[in-house]
Amino acid sequence: MPIEEIKLIKPVWHTKTTDINLALQPDQLIDKYVDSGFHIYKTSWSNLHLALEPTYSKLYSDCNLWTKNQDHDKIARVLDNWKNKTPLIPPMLIDNGYNKLVPADGKHRIKVASILDKTEITFILFKIDLLTTKTYFQPTLIH
Repeated sequence: MPIEEIKLIKPVWHTKTTDINLALQPDQLIDKYVDSGFHIYKTSWSNLHLALEPTYSKLYSDCNLWTKNQDHDKIARVLDNWKNKTPLIPPMLIDNGYNKLVPADGKHRIKVASILDKTEITFILFKIDLLTTKTYFQPTLIH
């Protein structure tokens, strides 16, 4: 896909929790996250970068879509879905135990979204992490 065509694509996310079935994400999350429930949030990229573990913050600050750290086939699938206006599950973030967030699922979706939408990102936080996360990160609740 030519870069000019890629630049026209906008991220399309599921924005209702009822549209997301975590049981269809086997092997991605341990049961304590799946069982705790979740909410969908959004925030600016600058706020997310402050809350992310620094390695991930650096990865998602890089403006190169095709890096050695990303599976090119997964990047292409994300682009194809969004080109066709197919909503994807927002990336799932969890607290790493040191007051920083790390992606539990959706690294490729985050990477593509970081290139296509420079203003904000939509993501999932799990209820089990909310008390801790809210002490260092204040995203906007969507659903």
